[in-house]
Amino acid sequence: MSNNRSRSDTSLNETTPDNPLLRGHGLPPFDQITTEHVLPAMTQLLQELEQDLKALEATVTPTWDGLVEPLERLGERLSWSWGIIGHLMGVQNSPQLREVYEAVQPQVVEFINSLSQSLPLYEAYQQLRTSPDWEQLEPAQQRIIDSALREAELSGVGLRGAAKERFNDIQLELANLATEFSNHVLDATKAYKLLLTNLDEAAGLPPSLLSLAAQAARAVGEKIATAEEGPWLITLDSPSFGPLCNIVNVVICVSRSIGPILAGPRLETMTIQKLSIAF
Repeated sequence: MSNNRSRSDTSLNETTPDNPLLRGHGLPPFDQITTEHVLPAMTQLLQELEQDLKALEATVTPTWDGLVEPLERLGERLSWSWGIIGHLMGVQNSPQLREVYEAVQPQVVEFINSLSQSLPLYEAYQQLRTSPDWEQLEPAQQRIIDSALREAELSGVGLRGAAKERFNDIQLELANLATEFSNHVLDATKAYKLLLTNLDEAAGLPPSLLSLAAQAARAVGEKIATAEEGPWLITLDSPSFGPLCNIVNVVICVSRSIGPILAGPRLETMTIQKLSIAF
């Protein structure tokens, strides 16, 4: 994913199907996706999905072909594009991507709420559940319909007025807090470094980790670092920190690694408290 262009360079053709985030099928073309694709793609996609949802609500029939299949296609379009963006937030997080993600997320949550709380679709599911066609469906199809009814009820389809507004506000707040928490964890993961400087500290570590840790140390300026003599740089990335936690006889390393993590960062505690209050 590239961030080479500025947001001012965004052109109209990024809202056409040429935008790789609007492809909607197959393997994600990660090598073609840039941060600038996100906002125009999701804006266009959500507009199209809202129109498709209204059309489905107006013409829905309580059958598998007239309800479940078109609704699944609609959901898959959102999942394909938004799922890619969410994945990139985890593996190629950047201030630019965070900015556009946070700008789009409220619109995504609003659409998901509209979809989950659609009374015409919920009533169509109820009619299908009690229709003669029910007995002709496969057990897996029946479970899908029962799950859809349950999810609609848990998503507030029966709420009205102030209660519905409050529910939707909480859904948005939870989505924002989840993103905030994820960003904090990523920042802490990237920031934390543990430099091991003697053989006793590195005792018991597998050769593959020692080689990786020496390479990481050289990358931050420890030019003489070797797998045999160190120093070794341990980070919170899984290939580095995971093997460290699995070694029983590196008590010093573990205590030095875990201690700072248990002590902070305070931002995570604050975010968790907000999440608990939202519930």
